[in-house]
Amino acid sequence: MINEEIYKSINTKEAVKQNSIMGIIPRPIDKDWMDMKRVAKQLDNYPEFKLIGIKKATEDFNSDHLLGDFAYDALICYKESEHLIRITAYTTKRIDFSTLAFGDHILAEDIQEALHQPYYLETDCIFSEYPLLSYHFQLKVLAALVPHASLMIDFSLQLASSTSWLQWVASSSIEPSIDYLFKINTTYKKISEEKTEYWFKTAGLKRCGSVELEILNFTEYPQEMFQLILASAREFIVNPQGENAVFHVGKHINLCWIRWEEAFMLISPSILGGLKDREQAQDSFYLKEPSGILFAVQDGNLHSPQIYGTTLQGDNALYDMPSEEHRIQKTAGERLPFFLQVFDTWQKNFSDLDEQEWGFFLLLSIPVEEKQEENLWVQVIQISTEKITGEIMTSSSFSNNLGKGSRITLPINENIKDWIIYAPDGEYTPDTAYLLESTSDLSKDIESNS
Repeated sequence: MINEEIYKSINTKEAVKQNSIMGIIPRPIDKDWMDMKRVAKQLDNYPEFKLIGIKKATEDFNSDHLLGDFAYDALICYKESEHLIRITAYTTKRIDFSTLAFGDHILAEDIQEALHQPYYLETDCIFSEYPLLSYHFQLKVLAALVPHASLMIDFSLQLASSTSWLQWVASSSIEPSIDYLFKINTTYKKISEEKTEYWFKTAGLKRCGSVELEILNFTEYPQEMFQLILASAREFIVNPQGENAVFHVGKHINLCWIRWEEAFMLISPSILGGLKDREQAQDSFYLKEPSGILFAVQDGNLHSPQIYGTTLQGDNALYDMPSEEHRIQKTAGERLPFFLQVFDTWQKNFSDLDEQEWGFFLLLSIPVEEKQEENLWVQVIQISTEKITGEIMTSSSFSNNLGKGSRITLPINENIKDWIIYAPDGEYTPDTAYLLESTSDLSKDIESNS
């Protein structure tokens, strides 16, 4: 499909979505994954799935890397809706590992193991109107198909991820952060000793029914511009915007996008990310696909978004995402047992040795005056499944009785908003605590207590 048709579909709210493609490379221990009956059994036995049917894909794949005729279409009921997904086996020669970005916390031995595996499984689906639900579903399919894997690859982002992360996210009933749906590629060029030119471009939004987004033609405020394109990408996943429509990601921050093919009539085509770069780039297809360049809109005129640089340096310049705050709260509650387990292990085995190196904190919604509640961080002193005793880390804005350092005891309930564990080797949140199982000195004790 040509770009013009895709732009038209987005502008009419009937966006043509790019397929979401993810793969998983097994470990040698998992030798039976290529059997179709086992694939069907793995899917049907997965706790949240009901396999409606699975059949052989009939079209000609025209690929030398296809493993025999291993290509199946599975229809699965997940969360009361039906999802169609294609499952295909290919040789790993099909993967150009040199083009992949590797996520944090992937073990070197896992990468080496993946490089030496002959085959991998690939899944292909089109996201529903709820992209995050579809993304979570696709991750669960990968986890169900190959429980013992060395590497997971999101080909829509050209991003490899740890299978420990995959299993952690797939095992949750709560969808992961919206930020996993896309990534932001950054390019920069030194112009002089004092000046650097930047170019940001997303990948992954096309599968969510949006154009990719870009910010270019700026030399100042790179951190603020990164936050701006990040906020814009999140907005477009939830509420895709048509071309030239003004949208807002913060108070007094007005933006619009113009297709790249027309944007260079307004800005120099020779800038970083201009026509020359798109023609000469190694991955020119990615740079020539439907994409919108972001402009600031002031008094009906278009400007570089960097005019919002100083505004974005202020507090609360960008709108919060209530859905993300709700997700964090639900995830913190679901994974609270892990927090309790780590605290209990630390207290029994290590608290006398490294009290200053570990810290356990909960963000709690605490009752204050006039039946109000306030979110305050509390350092845990004692905690059980029923109650917590802790020390308030920041003073209340509403109650003089809840100053910094005050000790409180509260019942454990749904008012837990978030938590964090500080360890000698880093900090761990409900989204990243899986790393504690493998990197911390506590890991063996945690496993033995499980």
